[in-house]
Amino acid sequence: MRYLRQLFVSAVLTMAAVPVGCGPEAPGDAEQASDGGSISLALVAGGSSGAVYRLSNAWFELSGPTHRRLHGDGDATEITEVLPVGRYDVMLEPGWVLERWSGAGYVPVEAGLTSPNPLSIVVRQSLLSTAVFTFWVTDDVVSFDQGTLGVVVAVDDVTPAREDAADACNNRVDEDVDGLVDCADPDCQVQPFCTSTTPLIDDFEDGDFADALPRANSFLPFIGPWATYSDGTIPWIEMFPVAGPASPTALGISSPAVPSGSGAGVALTLDVWPADASAFEGIRFKIRSQASPVRFEVGMFPIVGNGCSPCDRHGVDLSPGPEWATVEVRWSELEQEGWSGGSWPFEPWSIVDLRWHTPAGQPVGFEIDDVELF
Repeated sequence: MRYLRQLFVSAVLTMAAVPVGCGPEAPGDAEQASDGGSISLALVAGGSSGAVYRLSNAWFELSGPTHRRLHGDGDATEITEVLPVGRYDVMLEPGWVLERWSGAGYVPVEAGLTSPNPLSIVVRQSLLSTAVFTFWVTDDVVSFDQGTLGVVVAVDDVTPAREDAADACNNRVDEDVDGLVDCADPDCQVQPFCTSTTPLIDDFEDGDFADALPRANSFLPFIGPWATYSDGTIPWIEMFPVAGPASPTALGISSPAVPSGSGAGVALTLDVWPADASAFEGIRFKIRSQASPVRFEVGMFPIVGNGCSPCDRHGVDLSPGPEWATVEVRWSELEQEGWSGGSWPFEPWSIVDLRWHTPAGQPVGFEIDDVELF
């Protein structure tokens, strides 16, 4: 397991029709909705060793179609609340205490929250959804199912969580619970992408063309395959090595025909996404083209809270010439294409892919090199 010495507290949502009435037991928000559900947050877990854990002084703030603030004290085993359907952010507020039963009473244990906080959940009619708060804790293995809600709690006893591995330094999570996330944590300074002032995504000097599928593998998490794509009106697009502006190799893209639909080009699709580039102003690359314009686009997915799945692309039109030139695109310059039917801001922490393409009616023929963040 990646999180070490962890306690998983699952908040399970069970959907049901909520009766609407004007009696004293009908919640005010439920009176306004014909369909609803309930959220149940487990606070107690039993361990295979006989130990029992509980989360006390737990305040949960729910924001969504309605706003609720729920409290679990030392005597509660769970919290249940009726809610209208919709998307909610569930925040575990500071001040919680994790305790273990000692035989004579509950005793606080050392623990820390490692999961994202708040968590985003969706209450849907007749479906079961789960939000999981993750903690690190000590010495026990616990697996617990409670009632019909399927509440699960588990503890894995290994070693304290660390934040210095490549994947731990790129996931927006504070694994070692020191208040510092990813590259802001000194432990992550062993990773080259946390120390580089100009993180290189690909300079096409790392054996990209040794195999049939070129890959970018210079800067985590911006690793993945390069691939061509088109609107289907041209026979094929070719990727091939060309001489770079100041290096042996760059990436060339060409087709023997001109697309007549929406265009064609090349994309870097990330192996692990979303990739977080919010610490940078934008992206820089070298480009030249015999055909103009070339459009550069960034895909992003998902954005919590706006119902966008996936969100459409944000991009900018370029006018490269036949000579190599360096282009810098700031995140603030990207404009939404607008095909998703909504208006979503560009979020640089949720990048899925990078694309360069020529539009319909333009020959597919350009070259790129030295793709990096700045």
